[in-house]
Amino acid sequence: MFSTAILLLWVTVWGAEQARAQSPGKLSAPEIARIDSVFQKLASPASPGCALGVVRDNRLVYEHGYGMASMELHVPITPRTVFDLGSVSKQFTAASIFLLAQQGKLSINDDIHRYLPELPNYGHPVTIRHLLHHTSGIRDYIDLLSMAGVQEEEVATDADALAIIARQKALNFTPGHEFLYSNSGYFLLSQIVKRVAGVPLREFAAEHIFRPLGMTSTQILDDHAKIIPFRAVSYAPRKGGGYRLEIANWEQTGDGAVQTTVGDLARWDSNFYHPVVGGKRLIDDLETTGVLNDGRKIPYAAGLIVDRYRGLRRVEHSGVWAGFRANFLQFPDQRVSVFTLCNVANGDPGAKGQAVADIVLAGEFVPASKPATAPQPGETELRRYEGLYWSARSQQVVEVERKDGKLEFQSNGSGETVELLPQAGGGFLATGGGGTLLRFDPSGDRWQLEVREMTGEEGRFVRAPRARPTPRQLEALVGRYHSPELQVTWSMVMRDGKLVLHEAPADPNLAPETTNAVLRPAVADVFTAEGLVISFERRGAAVTGFTASAPRSWRIQFERVR
Repeated sequence: MFSTAILLLWVTVWGAEQARAQSPGKLSAPEIARIDSVFQKLASPASPGCALGVVRDNRLVYEHGYGMASMELHVPITPRTVFDLGSVSKQFTAASIFLLAQQGKLSINDDIHRYLPELPNYGHPVTIRHLLHHTSGIRDYIDLLSMAGVQEEEVATDADALAIIARQKALNFTPGHEFLYSNSGYFLLSQIVKRVAGVPLREFAAEHIFRPLGMTSTQILDDHAKIIPFRAVSYAPRKGGGYRLEIANWEQTGDGAVQTTVGDLARWDSNFYHPVVGGKRLIDDLETTGVLNDGRKIPYAAGLIVDRYRGLRRVEHSGVWAGFRANFLQFPDQRVSVFTLCNVANGDPGAKGQAVADIVLAGEFVPASKPATAPQPGETELRRYEGLYWSARSQQVVEVERKDGKLEFQSNGSGETVELLPQAGGGFLATGGGGTLLRFDPSGDRWQLEVREMTGEEGRFVRAPRARPTPRQLEALVGRYHSPELQVTWSMVMRDGKLVLHEAPADPNLAPETTNAVLRPAVADVFTAEGLVISFERRGAAVTGFTASAPRSWRIQFERVR
């Protein structure tokens, strides 16, 4: 009976919300039809989907729901549906830091050890500013906990994340030298807020941001068991068709965990133009992009990416957590914003949100002088680009291969291949809406590959021949290896003539074995294994250990113990 009452309430709300969405004010009927077509594949009672909000001139001119918030209860998505924002949450963490700075309680130039003395001495100062711009070099705690065998379905707390960050004795790079997106930075910012303000980020943001702006459906979730009214369920596609639940019970905040609606995001968006919270100073701080030690500018500001798209200034950020996907998109000079919140892992809200903006701002963009894409190169040219590319600096591997007359690439042997589309200006754009651009360049007799992300991350790789170790050489790598930083012991074993990574926690009574991954040879003594790169180390001919690297956590040391 209770479930029936809930369902009736949802249906009533859905009917009212959808009726209201059909009076969008300044959007024409053809525009609405084109916008709805962007979400056509998800607009089904047999699919999870997305909620959309479009703001023009400080007014929410269109809001709509597509697909189901709950497949189990057959509850549709409406503009009132609550979603997890994932990393779109970072701008609220940054805003909290800047508000504390306005109160005189901290400076973004402060060394973080002033507030987090338990972190090790890295040999270089790490400032709050470094955390805001992802230039600290601190390894990503999500990578670290995952490598330590903690599954998303398990409960992981602030203490777990802080402990594993504190055990890391090295940085990815010297602070300020590079940009590398790291969730650790914004998690640590949440801890700084807690220690400076005396309350958790959840309470600080509610008091100083959400309540003053009337964001009544917004909160930061730091308790995985808490019930949130109207919250969507999180899903992922199932191989072979259909969907499965995608559950995450980690309780860290700062890098994510904001729960909200498209309507509340419109209230936050209004603060950018008519600041009620923080004044113009807060907006300027949020949109000020970072600068590296050598003077290079990066597009990442403070929880927001600031760049240009087809001649217009653009401010945006995407988010991923469990099966939730989110995108926050602004064109400030045109006073147009698009919020796309999805509860399915293949929702691709970034591409959908940009497609909606393309419709709404069709007459505003600078006409393209040449098409964005170029004709597909022939087989001979594609063959030139194929191969394995290696970065010794970041310990990352990129593999490029031809398939059905097109190029695909994957990173670190993850098994997730991405199609590459040739671009008119040169290079290839990775499909999927992430903005990853690959450029190939012949340098003498060795091809080089430059990979650039929309966030500002970049990597340079050199093509190298794939190593082909003999069974005897693989046998020499068999053994047990321990990482004090992760507090795990991994074993290398031979199975069916292949080297296999057998991952288990240091205390097998606490958690089961989590990984049995085949190591695929890359370059000499370097292997890939399901998103990791394992680089063995030697003293003379003897194997003494290896380093394990994930995309955002490099060179974690493992010592051979047997």
